[in-house]
Amino acid sequence: DRIRKLLENPLDSDEMKVFEMGSDHWNAHRPPTHTWNSNMHWVEPYDDSTNQNFLKVLGRGGFDEVLDSMGKFFDLDGIYIFSISIISVSNAYGQSYLHHDFINTGGKGFNVIIPLISVENSPPELFVQDETTDYETLYAIKYNDETAVVTADSFYHKTSPVDYDITKGEMRISATIYFGDINEDNIEEFVGDSTPIEPEDTRETLLEKSGSHWSPQGNRLPR
Repeated sequence: DRIRKLLENPLDSDEMKVFEMGSDHWNAHRPPTHTWNSNMHWVEPYDDSTNQNFLKVLGRGGFDEVLDSMGKFFDLDGIYIFSISIISVSNAYGQSYLHHDFINTGGKGFNVIIPLISVENSPPELFVQDETTDYETLYAIKYNDETAVVTADSFYHKTSPVDYDITKGEMRISATIYFGDINEDNIEEFVGDSTPIEPEDTRETLLEKSGSHWSPQGNRLPR
Protein backbone atom coordinates (compact mmCIF):
# COMPACT_ATOMS: atom_id res chain seq x y z
CA ASP A 1 0.00 0.00 0.00
CA ARG A 2 2.86 2.36 0.80
CA ILE A 3 4.47 1.73 -2.60
CA ARG A 4 1.17 2.16 -4.41
CA LYS A 5 0.78 5.57 -2.78
CA LEU A 6 4.26 6.54 -3.97
CA LEU A 7 3.31 5.74 -7.55
CA GLU A 8 -0.06 7.48 -7.27
CA ASN A 9 1.56 10.58 -5.78
CA PRO A 10 5.18 10.36 -6.89
CA LEU A 11 8.05 12.23 -5.35
CA ASP A 12 9.65 15.02 -7.34
CA SER A 13 12.54 14.20 -9.63
CA ASP A 14 15.59 13.10 -7.60
CA GLU A 15 13.70 13.65 -4.32
CA MET A 16 14.24 11.43 -1.28
CA LYS A 17 11.97 10.91 1.70
CA VAL A 18 12.45 8.88 4.89
CA PHE A 19 9.44 7.09 6.38
CA GLU A 20 8.73 4.58 9.12
CA MET A 21 7.11 1.16 8.96
CA GLY A 22 6.88 -0.29 12.43
CA SER A 23 10.33 0.03 13.96
CA ASP A 24 12.06 0.17 10.56
CA HIS A 25 13.12 3.31 8.73
CA TRP A 26 13.12 3.39 4.94
CA ASN A 27 14.34 5.84 2.32
CA ALA A 28 12.20 6.40 -0.78
CA HIS A 29 13.99 7.85 -3.78
CA ARG A 30 12.75 8.81 -7.23
CA PRO A 31 15.64 8.95 -9.72
CA PRO A 32 15.98 11.97 -12.04
CA THR A 33 13.08 11.91 -14.48
CA HIS A 34 15.03 13.60 -17.29
CA THR A 35 17.21 10.48 -17.61
CA TRP A 36 14.99 7.69 -16.30
CA ASN A 37 11.75 8.84 -18.00
CA SER A 38 9.51 7.00 -15.54
CA ASN A 39 7.80 7.20 -12.17
CA MET A 40 10.15 4.52 -10.82
CA HIS A 41 10.90 4.66 -7.10
CA TRP A 42 13.47 2.86 -4.97
CA VAL A 43 12.72 2.04 -1.35
CA GLU A 44 15.82 1.07 0.59
CA PRO A 45 16.86 0.64 4.23
CA TYR A 46 17.73 3.96 5.82
CA ASP A 47 19.49 2.70 8.94
CA ASP A 48 21.53 -0.33 9.92
CA SER A 49 18.75 -1.93 11.97
CA THR A 50 16.38 -1.91 8.97
CA ASN A 51 19.15 -3.18 6.71
CA GLN A 52 19.86 -6.08 9.07
CA ASN A 53 16.17 -6.96 9.26
CA PHE A 54 16.02 -7.12 5.46
CA LEU A 55 19.08 -9.39 5.40
CA LYS A 56 17.48 -11.65 8.01
CA VAL A 57 14.43 -12.04 5.77
CA LEU A 58 16.73 -13.09 2.94
CA GLY A 59 18.51 -15.53 5.26
CA ARG A 60 15.29 -17.13 6.47
CA GLY A 61 14.02 -17.26 2.89
CA GLY A 62 16.92 -19.39 1.68
CA PHE A 63 18.94 -16.78 -0.21
CA ASP A 64 22.07 -18.45 1.20
CA GLU A 65 21.56 -21.13 -1.46
CA VAL A 66 21.76 -18.49 -4.20
CA LEU A 67 24.93 -17.00 -2.75
CA ASP A 68 26.47 -20.45 -2.27
CA SER A 69 25.72 -21.46 -5.86
CA MET A 70 27.05 -18.23 -7.34
CA GLY A 71 30.07 -18.15 -5.05
CA LYS A 72 31.10 -21.63 -6.12
CA PHE A 73 30.21 -21.22 -9.80
CA PHE A 74 32.21 -17.99 -10.18
CA ASP A 75 34.97 -19.17 -7.84
CA LEU A 76 34.57 -16.17 -5.52
CA ASP A 77 36.61 -15.62 -2.38
CA GLY A 78 33.61 -14.21 -0.52
CA ILE A 79 30.37 -12.27 -0.89
CA TYR A 80 29.06 -9.15 0.81
CA ILE A 81 25.55 -7.81 0.07
CA PHE A 82 26.25 -4.10 -0.05
CA SER A 83 22.89 -2.75 -1.27
CA ILE A 84 19.28 -3.93 -1.14
CA SER A 85 16.10 -2.22 -2.27
CA ILE A 86 12.54 -2.56 -3.52
CA ILE A 87 11.90 -0.93 -6.89
CA SER A 88 8.50 -0.09 -8.32
CA VAL A 89 7.12 1.46 -11.49
CA SER A 90 3.77 1.93 -13.19
CA ASN A 91 4.71 4.30 -16.01
CA ALA A 92 7.80 4.42 -18.21
CA TYR A 93 7.90 6.36 -21.44
CA GLY A 94 10.18 7.31 -24.32
CA GLN A 95 13.79 6.26 -24.12
CA SER A 96 14.17 4.97 -20.57
CA TYR A 97 17.65 4.99 -19.06
CA LEU A 98 19.98 2.35 -20.50
CA HIS A 99 22.67 1.70 -17.90
CA HIS A 100 24.92 -0.85 -16.27
CA ASP A 101 25.15 -1.65 -12.56
CA PHE A 102 28.81 -2.67 -12.63
CA ILE A 103 31.93 -2.22 -14.68
CA ASN A 104 35.53 -3.18 -14.02
CA THR A 105 34.85 -5.36 -10.97
CA GLY A 106 36.72 -8.24 -12.55
CA GLY A 107 33.49 -10.19 -12.90
CA LYS A 108 32.88 -9.99 -9.15
CA GLY A 109 29.87 -7.64 -8.92
CA PHE A 110 26.28 -8.83 -9.30
CA ASN A 111 22.70 -7.62 -9.01
CA VAL A 112 19.88 -10.13 -8.58
CA ILE A 113 16.49 -8.74 -9.66
CA ILE A 114 13.63 -10.72 -8.13
CA PRO A 115 10.15 -10.03 -9.56
CA LEU A 116 7.62 -9.72 -6.73
CA ILE A 117 4.52 -8.27 -8.37
CA SER A 118 3.89 -8.11 -12.12
CA VAL A 119 0.97 -7.02 -14.25
CA GLU A 120 -0.93 -9.73 -16.08
CA ASN A 121 -0.45 -9.62 -19.85
CA SER A 122 2.24 -6.97 -19.52
CA PRO A 123 4.74 -6.68 -22.36
CA PRO A 124 8.29 -7.77 -21.50
CA GLU A 125 9.48 -5.72 -18.54
CA LEU A 126 13.22 -5.43 -19.22
CA PHE A 127 15.46 -4.70 -22.20
CA VAL A 128 19.07 -5.88 -22.07
CA GLN A 129 22.22 -5.87 -24.18
CA ASP A 130 25.81 -6.99 -23.67
CA GLU A 131 29.11 -7.67 -25.41
CA THR A 132 27.84 -10.81 -27.15
CA THR A 133 26.14 -8.55 -29.72
CA ASP A 134 28.65 -5.67 -29.55
CA TYR A 135 26.05 -3.70 -27.59
CA GLU A 136 23.94 -3.18 -30.71
CA THR A 137 20.86 -5.34 -30.10
CA LEU A 138 18.33 -4.97 -27.29
CA TYR A 139 16.73 -8.17 -26.09
CA ALA A 140 13.42 -8.25 -24.25
CA ILE A 141 13.04 -10.21 -21.02
CA LYS A 142 9.63 -11.24 -19.68
CA TYR A 143 9.53 -11.58 -15.90
CA ASN A 144 8.05 -14.62 -14.21
CA ASP A 145 7.59 -15.61 -10.60
CA GLU A 146 10.05 -18.50 -10.77
CA THR A 147 13.10 -16.79 -12.27
CA ALA A 148 15.36 -13.93 -11.21
CA VAL A 149 17.51 -11.81 -13.51
CA VAL A 150 21.22 -11.46 -12.73
CA THR A 151 23.29 -8.56 -14.02
CA ALA A 152 27.08 -8.29 -13.92
CA ASP A 153 29.94 -6.27 -15.45
CA SER A 154 28.97 -4.21 -18.53
CA PHE A 155 25.48 -5.73 -18.70
CA TYR A 156 23.30 -2.88 -19.94
CA HIS A 157 19.58 -2.82 -19.21
CA LYS A 158 16.55 -0.57 -18.97
CA THR A 159 12.90 -0.80 -18.10
CA SER A 160 10.58 -1.22 -21.06
CA PRO A 161 7.90 1.38 -21.89
CA VAL A 162 4.77 0.64 -19.85
CA ASP A 163 1.60 2.46 -18.90
CA TYR A 164 -0.08 0.48 -16.16
CA ASP A 165 -3.33 1.66 -14.56
CA ILE A 166 -2.25 2.43 -11.01
CA THR A 167 -5.86 3.28 -10.09
CA LYS A 168 -6.53 -0.45 -10.52
CA GLY A 169 -3.46 -1.37 -8.54
CA GLU A 170 -1.39 -2.22 -11.62
CA MET A 171 2.32 -1.83 -10.89
CA ARG A 172 5.56 -3.74 -11.11
CA ILE A 173 7.56 -4.38 -7.94
CA SER A 174 10.91 -6.15 -7.71
CA ALA A 175 13.58 -6.67 -5.10
CA THR A 176 17.15 -5.84 -6.08
CA ILE A 177 20.06 -7.39 -4.21
CA TYR A 178 23.51 -6.09 -5.03
CA PHE A 179 26.54 -8.04 -3.88
CA GLY A 180 30.15 -8.58 -4.71
CA ASP A 181 33.45 -10.22 -4.00
CA ILE A 182 35.03 -6.96 -2.84
CA ASN A 183 38.80 -6.59 -2.77
CA GLU A 184 41.55 -4.00 -3.09
CA ASP A 185 41.51 -4.27 -6.89
CA ASN A 186 37.80 -3.45 -7.37
CA ILE A 187 36.80 -1.56 -4.23
CA GLU A 188 36.38 1.78 -6.02
CA GLU A 189 33.57 0.28 -8.13
CA PHE A 190 31.50 -0.39 -5.00
CA VAL A 191 32.07 2.75 -2.91
CA GLY A 192 29.23 5.29 -2.74
CA ASP A 193 26.25 3.12 -3.64
CA SER A 194 25.41 1.09 -0.56
CA THR A 195 22.73 0.58 2.07
CA PRO A 196 21.99 1.54 4.70
CA ILE A 197 21.95 5.25 3.88
CA GLU A 198 23.08 6.11 7.41
CA PRO A 199 25.77 5.19 8.20
CA GLU A 200 26.94 4.72 4.62
CA ASP A 201 29.74 2.24 4.04
CA THR A 202 33.17 3.66 3.32
CA ARG A 203 36.06 2.13 1.45
CA GLU A 204 37.43 0.83 4.72
CA THR A 205 34.18 -0.65 6.04
CA LEU A 206 33.40 -2.35 2.72
CA LEU A 207 36.76 -4.07 2.79
CA GLU A 208 36.24 -5.08 6.42
CA LYS A 209 32.85 -6.62 5.60
CA SER A 210 34.00 -8.39 2.45
CA GLY A 211 32.93 -12.03 2.52
CA SER A 212 30.71 -11.64 5.58
CA HIS A 213 27.53 -12.92 3.89
CA TRP A 214 29.10 -15.92 2.16
CA SER A 215 32.52 -17.51 2.14
CA PRO A 216 33.97 -20.96 1.47
CA GLN A 217 34.78 -21.02 5.17
CA GLY A 218 31.10 -20.96 6.10
CA ASN A 219 29.99 -17.33 6.50
CA ARG A 220 26.24 -17.02 5.96
CA LEU A 221 23.41 -14.47 6.10
CA PRO A 222 21.96 -13.52 9.51
CA ARG A 223 18.75 -15.10 10.72
